Amino acid sequence: MAEYYKFEIANWNEGTANLSLEQEAAYLRVVNAIRLADQPITFNMFVLGGLWRCNERKAKRLLEELIGLGKLRVEGGRIINDKAVEAASNLRRLRTDRASAGRAGGIESGNSRRKSLESQETGEAIASTREEKNREEKSINGGDGSACVREADPDLPQQDLTEREQILDAMGVSPSGFTGPSSHIGGQGDMAEAQRWLALPGMSLPVVLTEIRRIVASKQDGPPKSFRYFTDAMQRLSGQLSAPPLQPTAGQGPRTASASGCQPDLSASIARLEAQGRI
Repeated sequence: MAEYYKFEIANWNEGTANLSLEQEAAYLRVVNAIRLADQPITFNMFVLGGLWRCNERKAKRLLEELIGLGKLRVEGGRIINDKAVEAASNLRRLRTDRASAGRAGGIESGNSRRKSLESQETGEAIASTREEKNREEKSINGGDGSACVREADPDLPQQDLTEREQILDAMGVSPSGFTGPSSHIGGQGDMAEAQRWLALPGMSLPVVLTEIRRIVASKQDGPPKSFRYFTDAMQRLSGQLSAPPLQPTAGQGPRTASASGCQPDLSASIARLEAQGRI
């Protein structure tokens, strides 16, 4: 059913120039009825009188006049206007073509949506597998706060890491600094603490990293919550590295290392640093 259609005013005026106003109005209502139904209308004088709002006698006269002027014709029990019927036929064909194209497009769209969903599901499955693997690694390496520390990666190219990342790696913590779902280390406060270590006498970044690894190797309760955990050890190590050599007391032989109480620790620290090429 055509609720509206293209109306070419110039063509209409030219085609109805020889009609009276009454004939033109009757003709227009028949054309509109055909376009609305998308087909010729039934030849019935009672119905035609209702369409034209007149009695059957007048309806018969108007119909005969329009047939005589070549505007309408009656065939097979129907009132026909060839142009209106042709336009209605073209409209039906256009609708059919659009419906077919719509169905084809709908199938293609459905296939695309299905492929997209399959791809999405595959991606989600891969992400889920990766997430599960990460959880397992965190559980093994202590990234979830469990009672073990991730082993530092000795093959990690230190020259490519920032000072912060090197310190975190020595602790066995990932460069992100996250040690659990809501635990984090290596923020600005921690880095300020690390700078205080490096400012101590005899301290350097390689010395700090070696001491951190030594402490972490024996730590069984997970990564520390703050860099301050290492501060006392750094201060002690600084004191050992910057202490003047012990001088023997006059009249006595040189004091043995075991008598000093701290000399073995100093020697061990220096030996350890030398063995690792840090000093």
